[in-house]
Amino acid sequence: MLTNSRRNSSRLGRGVAFLLSVFLLMMHVPARQHVEAQGQAQIENVHRNAATVGRYEKFELTFDVADTVATNRYLPYDANPPAGLPAGTGITVKGLFSPDNWATVYTQPAFLYQAYDHTPRGDRDHLYPTGDPMWKIRFAPPTTGVWRYRIQATDGSGTTTSPEATFTVEPSGSRGFLHVSQSDPRYFEFDDGTPFVGVGHATSFDTRRPIQDARAQFANYASHRANFFRAWMTGSSIVSSAWWPWSSHHLGYDGYLPPTSLTSEEAYADGDVSIKLWGGNPCMFQGQTGQIPVLPGRRYRVRARVKTVGVSGPAQSGSSYGFVVKVGGWLGQSCSSADGGTPVTSFTHDTGGGWRTVSGSLTTDSDQYFLDNLYLTLSNATGGTVYVDQVWLQEDLGNGRYGPNLVRKSKANAHTYVEPSQAWAWDHILDEAAAHDVYLKLVILEKNEWIFNRITSSGAMTTDSSNANFYAEPETKVRWLHEAWWRYLTARWGYSTAVHSWELLNEGDPASSRHHGQAEAFARYIHAHDPNSHMVTTSNWHSFPVDDFWGHPDYSAVDYADLHAYISTGWGEYPIWGNKPSSPLVFEDDPAHVRGGSGYSLRIDGAEQTNDAGVTPSQLVIEGAGEWIIRYEMKAERFTGSCSYGIPDSLAGPRLMWRLDGGPYWGGSSNVVPPASGGQDFVCSAPAGTYGWTSFDSVHTADGNEGPLSARLILEDDLPHTLDVAVQNSFGTGGTAWIDNIEIVAPDGTVLATNGSVNLEAMHEDAALYTSAYSRLWGGASPAGAGKPLVRGEAGLDYPGGPQEEQEALAQDTEGVWLHNLVWGGINPGGMYDLYWWVGNIRQHDLYPHYEPYRDFMEDIPLTNGAYEDAEAVAFNPDLRAWGQVDPIRRRGHVWIQNKFHTWRNVVDGAHIPGLSGSVTLLGLPDGEYRVEWWDTYRGTVFRTEEARADDGLALTVPSGLTTDLAVKLFPASTPNYQFDLFLPLVVRN
Repeated sequence: MLTNSRRNSSRLGRGVAFLLSVFLLMMHVPARQHVEAQGQAQIENVHRNAATVGRYEKFELTFDVADTVATNRYLPYDANPPAGLPAGTGITVKGLFSPDNWATVYTQPAFLYQAYDHTPRGDRDHLYPTGDPMWKIRFAPPTTGVWRYRIQATDGSGTTTSPEATFTVEPSGSRGFLHVSQSDPRYFEFDDGTPFVGVGHATSFDTRRPIQDARAQFANYASHRANFFRAWMTGSSIVSSAWWPWSSHHLGYDGYLPPTSLTSEEAYADGDVSIKLWGGNPCMFQGQTGQIPVLPGRRYRVRARVKTVGVSGPAQSGSSYGFVVKVGGWLGQSCSSADGGTPVTSFTHDTGGGWRTVSGSLTTDSDQYFLDNLYLTLSNATGGTVYVDQVWLQEDLGNGRYGPNLVRKSKANAHTYVEPSQAWAWDHILDEAAAHDVYLKLVILEKNEWIFNRITSSGAMTTDSSNANFYAEPETKVRWLHEAWWRYLTARWGYSTAVHSWELLNEGDPASSRHHGQAEAFARYIHAHDPNSHMVTTSNWHSFPVDDFWGHPDYSAVDYADLHAYISTGWGEYPIWGNKPSSPLVFEDDPAHVRGGSGYSLRIDGAEQTNDAGVTPSQLVIEGAGEWIIRYEMKAERFTGSCSYGIPDSLAGPRLMWRLDGGPYWGGSSNVVPPASGGQDFVCSAPAGTYGWTSFDSVHTADGNEGPLSARLILEDDLPHTLDVAVQNSFGTGGTAWIDNIEIVAPDGTVLATNGSVNLEAMHEDAALYTSAYSRLWGGASPAGAGKPLVRGEAGLDYPGGPQEEQEALAQDTEGVWLHNLVWGGINPGGMYDLYWWVGNIRQHDLYPHYEPYRDFMEDIPLTNGAYEDAEAVAFNPDLRAWGQVDPIRRRGHVWIQNKFHTWRNVVDGAHIPGLSGSVTLLGLPDGEYRVEWWDTYRGTVFRTEEARADDGLALTVPSGLTTDLAVKLFPASTPNYQFDLFLPLVVRN
């Protein structure tokens, strides 16, 4: 096999070169393509990883670009960049691919690549660079056949294109890339149409051993079929200064990010920033998050480019002072003392005020593979400031030659280049993920990144940090640099099927149109430049802005919605309804005053008047043109009141009020339920007196009047609209009323899941409810959702009202009942994918076996065929819950049935969990004969099979004594087994 060769002045003889090129052409390996173009860059030494690859698998080209005039090969070429960026300093290299003789062309950007030797050494990954940087193009072909390709490079000297070559694509076992389902907006699916059933949590990788850690994690995940994880690629600090490897003994955290000690006071050449050392922070060092790899018994050159201003000393007489690079162990705040660490460069202090390079050397021990901490110090000084632009540690190869720089983030201007070692590590993390069928939702930027927050729209630096600078507008320096990073993501990892999606940033501003616009721009960029069109989303630090963002047509390129909702930051203790702290509403649990005798209702004291006691989540969003209905049930005891305008006092009862799009509760797009005569919402309209629970359809008042306890509102369009519903008691003077079963019904008859019975089952103790409540409200098919899949990217069972830390008692649930219920609760028809944040208990108690039975149960259910809908499961024992879906066309279904008492809290407390029996009827199935499979949800196996008939619903008799939960699958009685591929539509994306 041919290997890469460095370009040098010595050339092969023309005859040998000719024979070699003929041989390579016969082998379909176009090595050493060399475009001779006077004064232009040259594409040389082209090698490919294979002549034939499988569909969706990686085809990789490795090559050199010689004679380029680019001075920054990490950035693309731009002759007219935005203000603040030098023109024409970069280079744009890309591959052009065609499956049909150039009628269709796929463009795949290239990236600069540094190779590394990787050796696990104890608890650390030893990554040592080998050879010179080279270029790579990675492409995952979406169709089979013979493909043609060319390489093109553009810099300040012009554009160079390589000769055409070919490779072959064969069928493979790959399912392709993940996308939003074309038939069901709740779910993701692969290119071949297979639904994505994703279960997992947040994850991260040890910065000292990311490759070893990822390999071990993914092997464990795969063994239990966990497959969906959110990870912060930003934590590796591949680009920008966030999470960079320089640490301080003197500075606290900058929010949740480590301090950078950066400043714009001084910068070298056309840079923006430098590292600042002064009395308050005299040292920055590398080693805390991963030590610098070296080789034993080698000599290394150490250099730093610095500027010293007003440095005075010495603090300890007889010792040198000023800036110096040191090595040492954990020096703590004594890092700047004269005897702290070992100097490895000369000292420098004020000798003219300009930028200068200090240098020195060190030699490693015979068994040393990692350097001690490397310190940049203002040492033994009494005053002054040092600014550091760049640091080098290079192996001395002899004869004036030096190896690649070993220092991570060696340049202070971290926004202008990519850290090669960490990018290389992510190559292997993603390949390991793909090998284990693990899919990663990757956070790629930090909104509080120090540099981006301080570059203004004019391209100049400012001392004031602002996310408004980070959320950059088009044609600005920050947006241009972000797009360069987005391009790099596509170039380096766009081939990877393990990338579930790119998440623009961690927890942006949910109310910022600049944030929304940036997310839309990112999505459009990826979809335009990534041949595999990986999905894109972002995340918010609070709320779920459907109307302003997730469901807004201006941001339709953002593929799916994301939600962060812990107990403390979401709906808190209660699943649906929340009452304002000052509200007179009271949650009632007396069975005599709760519809159906169990659960909770809202109690209204007649003497406590209010106009807008809120009961729904703030700004519920509804979508769908047509007639919507708001309805509820109510009972009262001796409720009295006083009415005006000739209205009888018998209509002075409490009622609901609604408003659209944030207007006042009085006038405009608002009204009361039941409606008042003539639409006058300021007059009495609801019954007072004493009466039992009314129906949705009509109520008989004390004076003999009759009218519905419901109201209708009309939406004229399909745009998102905010809807608030409140309890109003403007006329009451005494007595009590109770309201229950509040519902909001969409034009298609869908009842919004949150607007059912007022239920105070505490979510922090009921993990199934915690996932179901959000899923059913905001899932992709809900009229209140965004019309896209929903991922809860951060979830956690913390304390109602705070603090935001996992409940301590959860650690006592060593069997993981909470995780079991959280996973199986995801079977609800809302479709939300849930990624839990805190993983300590999962790992400590090895709870991963809870994922496998769920995946096994869901494996052959074609959720994305466009036919699955709520099973309308009715449990006739109120202590049972049943959630699931049916496909009425193919007469198939699945449902999870749980004993509500089987919560993690009851298990930890040792509470008695009664064995339950009863029946569950699935109203969504058509009449006919069915085969019923009963599944053990802990083992993932069928424990019973039986025949049943549906007649106005299919009744399932729950085995007596159910103390935990079980699951059921349903098939037509004539179906021998669940043949997945008989009814799954094949989807082919171009």
